Amino acid sequence: MIKPISTIKSSFPSFKGMPKVAPKRYIYDADDAISQYEVLKHPQYTEIIQEAEQVTSDEFIRAEQIRKENYSFLDCLKSDKDKAKFVEYFKKLTGFPVMAESTKKMIDEFARVLDVSSRNMDYARPIEYQNAEDNGILMSGYDEFCSAGQGTVLPGSDLDKAFAVVTGPNTDYMSDKEFSDRFKGYIWENLDNRILSVNHCAAFPNIVTLNELATSLKTADDYAKNFLIGQNPVNFWRVKNLPYRLISGARFNIWLSGQIPSEAEKEEIKNLAYVVEAIRDGKKIKDVSTNTELGGKLYYIMQNSPFAQYSNIIQSNAMQFKYGMAWLSKDTVKEKLKARKEMEKVFDSLPVSTQYEIVKAVIKSMSGDSDNSEYSKMFTGKPDNQRLLLNDILRGKVLCVFEDTPENNEKIHLFTKDPVLIEKYKHVDIDEGI
Repeated sequence: MIKPISTIKSSFPSFKGMPKVAPKRYIYDADDAISQYEVLKHPQYTEIIQEAEQVTSDEFIRAEQIRKENYSFLDCLKSDKDKAKFVEYFKKLTGFPVMAESTKKMIDEFARVLDVSSRNMDYARPIEYQNAEDNGILMSGYDEFCSAGQGTVLPGSDLDKAFAVVTGPNTDYMSDKEFSDRFKGYIWENLDNRILSVNHCAAFPNIVTLNELATSLKTADDYAKNFLIGQNPVNFWRVKNLPYRLISGARFNIWLSGQIPSEAEKEEIKNLAYVVEAIRDGKKIKDVSTNTELGGKLYYIMQNSPFAQYSNIIQSNAMQFKYGMAWLSKDTVKEKLKARKEMEKVFDSLPVSTQYEIVKAVIKSMSGDSDNSEYSKMFTGKPDNQRLLLNDILRGKVLCVFEDTPENNEKIHLFTKDPVLIEKYKHVDIDEGI
């Protein structure tokens, strides 16, 4: 149900990693547990923070305690009859354990909440763009190499690199930033977090208006154009299609970051790269026709931006065109998918009590709080330290220097004075690829 605009002052949430305590009810049977589970639709009750250094240890512990309390209703069901009823409800809601069904429900939920949010924001658009056939959503999509792209999600997972480009406001009424922030606020209020999680900042979809995209790309292009003087653009196309090497493949972005003076702008342009590459290379849910006025403008903006053409921190080209799905052979990915596929095969044949324990683990996993080690392989993999390193290079925290040797073998040199980062990345293989 769409909430009336007059009753909501929607705004983009400020993530602090501190969940709210959920309202409680007495749990006597499965119906009570299902009603309590409905409360967890809202992400505020399972909110997490990924960067532990942004909170104190006491705050981190307190957040874990609140989430544990919010999940405690799951421990109240004792009879197999109640457990079976809850499991059946969970399966119907989420598609679990069939990963293809869970994936479809996740994608459908993202498309649904975009439509709800866009309709709620239609009042702020110029009259000629209100009630448009595309509902004000010019393009939406996500990373095709994430679990959703491969049809292997679990309920409550996030949707990697999710984005939408939307028709913006009448700027006499509100700014583009206020428009997109309010749009995100409606996502926060209307999304079912049990199906698609947005309970931390990195999981939240990127929403940009057409004007925001054009303005951000102009800023990046102003740096890129100065940098590209004397460079051979063919080199960047060549790098984009090399075998997957995360640091080497992001050479354009790393070099460009060195031209940007402030840390804040470095961060903004790093984040822009993820958005732009998702728009350029991602798996599309909706894609406006180039024959329309705004669709043509979107494609013109992207095709005429050096930054949009050369940015390469996701490296979809290398993954897709050179190696296809070979990345799935990586041990950290393979182990998690193997565990999920095995669970998909055997789940319905397991005792009800075991099924219920698995469902509890899946529910808690949406905030990384699953405490059942028996099923942990379905949820966890090793941290992507290469990706973390690249992000710190792009932020200017680590200096990266490329050396082209006479033998045409590229050498990469890393420098930082931060002892924490030295320790963090000392075992990272910067040449690791597929």
